[in-house]
Amino acid sequence: MNDYKTLIAFIESQVQSVVPDPGESYRDLHAYFREKIDNPSNDKGDVRLMASRALKVAGLNQNRHSHTASTLNQPANAHKRACAATLLAMSIIRDTSESLLTNDYKRLQKMQTSAVVAELLLLLKKGDTVRSTRHPKLELKNFASAGTRTSLWKMEIEDAYARALDLLLRCEMTFLPPSLPIAQRIRQCFTDYFGDPDAMVDTSTIPFKVGGPTWGTKNQSRLTVAREVMRRVCRNFVRQEVRIYFGGRSIDAGTFAYVSGATNPTKIHVGGMFFTKVQTGLGSEAGTIVHECTHTFAGTKDHKYRSDPCKQLALSEPLKALSNADSYKFFVESAFG
Repeated sequence: MNDYKTLIAFIESQVQSVVPDPGESYRDLHAYFREKIDNPSNDKGDVRLMASRALKVAGLNQNRHSHTASTLNQPANAHKRACAATLLAMSIIRDTSESLLTNDYKRLQKMQTSAVVAELLLLLKKGDTVRSTRHPKLELKNFASAGTRTSLWKMEIEDAYARALDLLLRCEMTFLPPSLPIAQRIRQCFTDYFGDPDAMVDTSTIPFKVGGPTWGTKNQSRLTVAREVMRRVCRNFVRQEVRIYFGGRSIDAGTFAYVSGATNPTKIHVGGMFFTKVQTGLGSEAGTIVHECTHTFAGTKDHKYRSDPCKQLALSEPLKALSNADSYKFFVESAFG
């Protein structure tokens, strides 16, 4: 057997050696991997990379179909086999980035083999999707992998969800109704991040992603464009299921959050850096959730980050401002916070 098949066989043997607690079970990692590859909403190349990058970090043969025999079953390689198997599970289940896998591999190598296997089994255990008792439409997934911070971060993400929901409900009530005059404070915040609300733009030239807003008549005011973006965000986030994951492919040292997959439920991935953001005000956790939802529901892009560059973008390139996720984040935080 090659390295990949040897690791899968080792994982299966570890799962078979334990008796799960009542109501619990363990994933068949290879079957789970195949399901991800066969899922039409996933990019097959991206999914295959989940396995190959774990094998790469562990210094193993990355070809899952190789005919080269593995040496991992040799007694001298028992610890390396356990570490590599845990890394493979980490990558396939959490879609962990290569940089984080590298750090985790170094950490695992310093542990006793029995402790590594225990972590492997924890990763494989099903059921780490928890319905929030505070918010019926919110699910939390993979937070058990946050270790000692699990309960703290679960509580904090629930608070962030509640604040994002509050911001969007205020937006829906005070900004979206077309017949409602815009309050002076909201108008000023709009001008800060998008420019003159009454200025007309050619909507066909706004650089939204595919699936972004469209209009029957292409000449619309900036206010109309921004209202449509926020209408999509409010309508979907407020009314449908939201699943927040801890971890994922793009969660590395420089990433706070990203969105993935289909829009129902809304899937938001957060990393440890997310919890370094302020809880209220500009640049908040709730604002970051709004930012990610504009990507999912309105096809926004990341032209600029941070408040001052976003304000400058409104002056220099207003069409980009109207399709910039952080511009909507800061507008919502400042206008409705």
